[in-house]
Amino acid sequence: GKTPYPLGNAEFSAHLPKIQAAKPEAIYSVTPGADNIAFLKQYISFGMKKSIPVVQPLHWLPTVKEGGPEIYADIHGGTNFYWELADTVPQAKRYVEAHQKRFNMPPGDYGAYAYSGIMEVARGIELTKSTDPKVVADTLRTSREYDHYKGKQWWRACDGKSFQDMWIVKGREQGKTRGEWGLLEVVARIPASEETDRTCAEKGFA
Repeated sequence: GKTPYPLGNAEFSAHLPKIQAAKPEAIYSVTPGADNIAFLKQYISFGMKKSIPVVQPLHWLPTVKEGGPEIYADIHGGTNFYWELADTVPQAKRYVEAHQKRFNMPPGDYGAYAYSGIMEVARGIELTKSTDPKVVADTLRTSREYDHYKGKQWWRACDGKSFQDMWIVKGREQGKTRGEWGLLEVVARIPASEETDRTCAEKGFA
């Protein structure tokens, strides 16, 4: 089942009893930003954390930091990047160290997206010796593979989609965090694969 709420209206007391009554195996929470913190606080206050786990499509590191381990411990979510990948991915290590040196803090998820996007535009310009958007885009579709910060990614020519690894992370408990920003633990890597997406034909591009 589902119980939609108005975005930005962080009052969930009318929704949580419905969820409890449905007795789900888990809650899939799509509550971004400050709404996410408010939802989890109320979910905990209703005593639901002990019996119904929450999973989320995404974890945002700044939001997790604001909420803290008392809210986010054991909450699972997806992410395109987490700075502790520097421990196992050489490309991530270079990126995290450079970011830490420049800004005195590790990079977040959407900041990593922005970095990779700028680097990829620059790669296209270098390949083409042009700033014409169509020329650059067409070249990147044929020179598909790139690796700016977390391992190999590639473009699919038909729809311009970037295929890339994702990760499942969960919040660490109070006392088990790793410094100021080590609030999450990597649980699993989801390898990039076109097999998990709709085909170009299914999307109407073939």
